[in-house]
Amino acid sequence: PLTDLEARKFLERHANDRVEQYFGPAREATRSLFSRRTIIAAADVLENLTQAEISALLTDFGPSVYENIGGGSAKARMVELKQFIDRNPRHPVDDGLLE
Repeated sequence: PLTDLEARKFLERHANDRVEQYFGPAREATRSLFSRRTIIAAADVLENLTQAEISALLTDFGPSVYENIGGGSAKARMVELKQFIDRNPRHPVDDGLLE
């Protein structure tokens, strides 16, 4: 017995033409809306917000984001946000992506 992930990897290696038959259409590869440098620059601008404004922004992103961003200075929180985005670039937020 194989898990779905193991079976998919097996098919991708040995019968790539059958992957969509068993697992459905492949998702289209998409490019990020913004470059990493643009995202970092945006986070740098956010350092000028007050702690309350940063908290409100992180809360708007949802619990999966704000629970991963600690306290501390505005700069420290924006560094953590940058790190979170680096680890989770395609993280869904509302009807879009965090990045």
